Amino acid sequence: MDTPRKVIVGYDLCEDYSRISCYSYKKNEAITISPYEGNEDGLIPTVMCYRTDTRQWLFGEDAITGAKSGSGILVDNLLSNLENDREIEIMGVKYSAQAIMDKFLRRTLTLVRDYFPTQPITKLVITVRNTKPYFVEKLYDTLSLLGIGRDRAHIIGHEDAYLYYALYQDRSLWMNDVGLFDYGHEGLSYYQIRINRWSKPMIASLEKHDFSDSLEADLLQQKNADAAYVFENLANSVLYKQIVTTLYFTGKGFEGGWADRAMKSLCIGRRVFYGQNLYTKGACYAAKELSGDKKLQDVLLLNDDMVTSSLALRVYKDGKISEVLLLDAGELWYKTGRSYELIPDGPAQLDIVQRNLMSREIIYHKIVLNELAVNTNRTSRLKIDFTCSDKATGVINLTDLGFGEFFKGTGRSACYTIRLNAERAWQQPSPSTGKMILCSGIRALRPYYFVAGCIRVYSIEELCYYLYNYIYMIDEIGLGNELFDWIGTELNLPERADRLRQLFRQKADLKTIITVILCSADYYTEKEIKTVIRLIDDILKMPIIKRRCLKAADLLKKESYAEAAREYEQIVHSDEAANLTPEEFGDIYHNLAVAKAHTTGVKEASRLFLEAYERNNRDESLRQYLYSLLLMGDTEQFRKKIEEFGLNKELEKSLLEYVRIKAEEATLTDEYKRLMQLSVLKEQSDPESFYKKAKAIINEWKEQYCKR
Repeated sequence: MDTPRKVIVGYDLCEDYSRISCYSYKKNEAITISPYEGNEDGLIPTVMCYRTDTRQWLFGEDAITGAKSGSGILVDNLLSNLENDREIEIMGVKYSAQAIMDKFLRRTLTLVRDYFPTQPITKLVITVRNTKPYFVEKLYDTLSLLGIGRDRAHIIGHEDAYLYYALYQDRSLWMNDVGLFDYGHEGLSYYQIRINRWSKPMIASLEKHDFSDSLEADLLQQKNADAAYVFENLANSVLYKQIVTTLYFTGKGFEGGWADRAMKSLCIGRRVFYGQNLYTKGACYAAKELSGDKKLQDVLLLNDDMVTSSLALRVYKDGKISEVLLLDAGELWYKTGRSYELIPDGPAQLDIVQRNLMSREIIYHKIVLNELAVNTNRTSRLKIDFTCSDKATGVINLTDLGFGEFFKGTGRSACYTIRLNAERAWQQPSPSTGKMILCSGIRALRPYYFVAGCIRVYSIEELCYYLYNYIYMIDEIGLGNELFDWIGTELNLPERADRLRQLFRQKADLKTIITVILCSADYYTEKEIKTVIRLIDDILKMPIIKRRCLKAADLLKKESYAEAAREYEQIVHSDEAANLTPEEFGDIYHNLAVAKAHTTGVKEASRLFLEAYERNNRDESLRQYLYSLLLMGDTEQFRKKIEEFGLNKELEKSLLEYVRIKAEEATLTDEYKRLMQLSVLKEQSDPESFYKKAKAIINEWKEQYCKR
């Protein structure tokens, strides 16, 4: 054999026999390696034998000979053993099925080394009949034990090998459809390649017909069984009205000449070829293509397990509506799998475009996410996982992840299916009032903690949200190398991190750094980013006391009551407070009272509302003060203050009525009902249930308090 530029190997691995071929660049074809002289078809029995006298392992014909002579123990069914993780015990020693397969592959591949002693295998393609994912993964793991990783090895089915073999022949042989009859130990199967020359690229699709029920592998051994008659009828029925001008026959079942007459009749008007090396040579041609030496770049190969439709999800990306692939035509359905994370902005719905490669039909799918009931104001993050349950069905799984510590996720999931072979007329996509923002980077396992606000963020979108909503704390937000390192490593955004580090070294202002971070995701629009930039300018121009007032008000708005209270107390006792007007001072006391009402209680809040009113003279402060008296049950002080402030009876009546209505509404809340249930448990003298429920309620209160 000539010395090629690459060592290209095709390996047909079957339960009964295996074959190996290499590509000859001199002859421009795959050449089957013969393990023994006189064995021109390259058959290698897929068996191993352990010689009990020499403790050596034999393979192939040597293994069979050794077992027959009684000098060794035969091990067969290597593929099924591997699939089922069977252990084989020999002379008291247990061998895993993978270890046996490793020995078989290692020894058979030495045949390649005999032809190319100094060159490693460039590309190896193994073709198998069983393409179940679990078995294929086991086979990949076994190859890795030989030092052949996935960069050099590929595993394909017999259907794929047939496609490569047929299309590597002279084009005159596949001007029309091409058929293959395979009669092996699993029975008879028929494969037909259909060529669509009008598409670009050309499409070669494959259909499979299983006739193993009609023509089993052992039918030839049965008496009174006319296998030739059965085969001829099956062949004529499957080829009826089909424009098939080339036929291939392969498989040990066709040996013996019993089908010669049927083959001869099928030759009329067709080219017919018979041989046992089709799959190994097809695998060799596949290896050549995968190595980069392409001959079929203008042909798309679709076997019976490949999907013929693509699915594209419409998302908001890089400032515009784009499409990302959920499914690509030509993928094996059982290997499909893509995941994205999305943030709904507006009505939560998925817009999916389905394009059929064969018919060129386009179908539009709109999936409304009512089942999840997620937030639609950019405060929910959805994980979308796409797979195929079979060749005709796509499955979309959605999970509500929430939005970090800002908005807890519900954990709800929903599942939707799309029929990939459904026929439906094209419909124009209906205009959507919202969009699905495609998340940038990944969610971090290790969050970044901001002392200002006591917030942990897990994604670039949460970081943008934090900066946008906590902009009044700009003096306390630490933006430096620690944050930039986190962006690069934890969020997997190294280029953005490098840009931020460069700006930091150049002593760029805070506004520039914040702008770069906000532009790192599609969470905020250009208009919103410009607004926050202007706001930063306004904040930086303000006196410190004004900034602190805005910061405290923002904390109060976000219901961070404990932090807001601390900030307002610091403002009240600061030297800069002397520059505030009485009205401004009164408003600060009013807001401090609101924060205290949610943390330390109504009593202190009541005092602060009174001080607020005495300074700002606002009706709202007075009302809140009077409400606080009623909430404390101090009706005597309430009436005294009504008279002292000269308020009319109508106002007094409306205040009392408002508190009465709110008290009634409180009895309808879930919280009140839980407390009543707790009271019942106490009266029933059920201490275990009482303390368990009380502890759960108290823990919830603690959690709510910590958030404030």
